[in-house]
Amino acid sequence: MDQNRQQGTGLSWIATIIVALVCLFACLFWTRSVPIFAEMLNVELPLPTRILIENYKWLLPVLFLGSATIVVVKEFLVSDVRRRLGTTVIVFVAAGTSACIVYYLLNLPVFVLIQKLK
Repeated sequence: MDQNRQQGTGLSWIATIIVALVCLFACLFWTRSVPIFAEMLNVELPLPTRILIENYKWLLPVLFLGSATIVVVKEFLVSDVRRRLGTTVIVFVAAGTSACIVYYLLNLPVFVLIQKLK
């Protein structure tokens, strides 16, 4: 029983480190990419894209670094291995969904243009 708990704890920490690194990478990637998109687009932007571009400097670090912090801190606060792994999966899905939403918002002007051309 104790050996299974140790294996679960090790697996939980490995998953936590991977998810935290993915969140850190996403934060670095998007905070460097958003200004490039902002400079390229010389058209009137949809409101969601403007909101993202105007607030990315604080919004993306809060979102992704907050996720990385949550996933590491829960390792110290939650004792049940299943709950720790479950929380890690939830944070991973949330961070991935957030990255997809940022991607969508940056491409929204293209989608609007395509819609106008139809």
